[in-house]
Amino acid sequence: RTPPSTYHHIRPRFLVLRLTPPRPQVKQDDDERRVEFEKLLSSVAEFSNKLDANWGAASAGGAEFGAEVGAGGVYRGGSYFYGDQLSMVDCMLLPHAFRYFAIEHYRGESFAIPRTAEFEPFHRWRDAMVETASVARTLPDKGRYIEHVRKYAEGTARSMVANAVRAGKAAHEMGEK
Repeated sequence: RTPPSTYHHIRPRFLVLRLTPPRPQVKQDDDERRVEFEKLLSSVAEFSNKLDANWGAASAGGAEFGAEVGAGGVYRGGSYFYGDQLSMVDCMLLPHAFRYFAIEHYRGESFAIPRTAEFEPFHRWRDAMVETASVARTLPDKGRYIEHVRKYAEGTARSMVANAVRAGKAAHEMGEK
């Protein structure tokens, strides 16, 4: 089977860039956190819709999730963005999507990606990704990750990077301080 064309890899890349958390976990003001989280939810909903569209050919034809669709359908079976083949889109997004649990951990249930029909394709994709053996071996331990980001989430980290994150800038924009 031929993998999707380069063009198809490039187009979703722009969506993936919007799915990186806009740092709602480090904003100190509750209103700022909510605004940034809503931006993230909007991007996750868009990604979920794209997954649904990729997988939708199977649903439209009455086939079960994971079923192969004929030549006219988009869906090729599987649980990844392009069906049954792990792609750059999957590999670029998962490191961020996997870590969304930290936002909920530090900011509460209202900062979780909802388990609603709108986000079901996203959750199904993420669950399938973390259950893929070659992917699972690369994921951090959740407990260790929670501890690792604690100082950033609580706003107590003191470094050029931490200061840049709080200011909404890149570290190289902060200068030597």
